[in-house]
This record gives sequence, C-alpha cells and structure tokens, in this order.
Amino acid sequence: MKKTFCLLAVITILFVSCSTRTAVSKRPRSGLPDLPRTSPETRPHGIEEVLYVHDVGKAEVDMLTNELILTTFRRGAGGMRIRLFEDYARVPVQDYIYDAVKVPLEDFKIYVITITAEDKVGMVTFQIKDGKIFIR
Repeated sequence: MKKTFCLLAVITILFVSCSTRTAVSKRPRSGLPDLPRTSPETRPHGIEEVLYVHDVGKAEVDMLTNELILTTFRRGAGGMRIRLFEDYARVPVQDYIYDAVKVPLEDFKIYVITITAEDKVGMVTFQIKDGKIFIR
C-alpha cells in the first residue's frame, strides 16, 4: 500500500509540476535583422548575363575580372558556334565551343557576340564602362 501511495504521489507531483510550468519566453533580439527562412538564389557576385540562347548556351561577363565567360549547354551534341567582335574587328576565339571558355575584355570597347547552333541564333552588343555594363 505504501508503494502504491508513493507511486501516486510521484505521478501527482510530476503532473502538477508539468502543468504549472511557465512557458519559455522569447527574448526580443535587439538590433538583429530577421533572416529569411529560405536562402535566396546564389549567384556569384559580379557575374552579369548578357546573352542566353535556349538549349544552346550563354554569355556572361565577370565584372570583377573583366572576362567574358562563354558556356555551352550542348557539350555532347556538337557545342555552339561563336563570333566575337571588338570595335568591329574579329577577336580570335575558337569557332566552336564545347565547354566553358573565358575571354579577357577591355573597358570602353564595343563588343558584338553571336551564338549559333543549327537553327538557333542569338546576338548582343554591349560595352563596359567604369565597372558597369551597357547592353544595346
């Protein structure tokens, strides 16, 4: 009988302590910004896309290193054909690109790039001035 009484007393004490426990209060964060629940799309800082041809490839400019990054989406299907002009003179770049290629760029020069593959064509004219890119 004493064991049953002690067991009931312990259960009652646990029940009372659990039911009368105060909720943990959240302390307000002083001066800290609320962070988003999901992270934004990550993109390398300073990369600007200048031309995108669906299922063929894209051309991006790395503004930190002043490089044109040419990437093909057709690695196993023949690559993409590139024509690059700098101030209306052809830049010696390989004609067909099968992977990512980087080409150095200069400020204040007008660049024209053409990406082609079979029946898809994309062309853009752009210029870099004072760390900013201007697309025409």
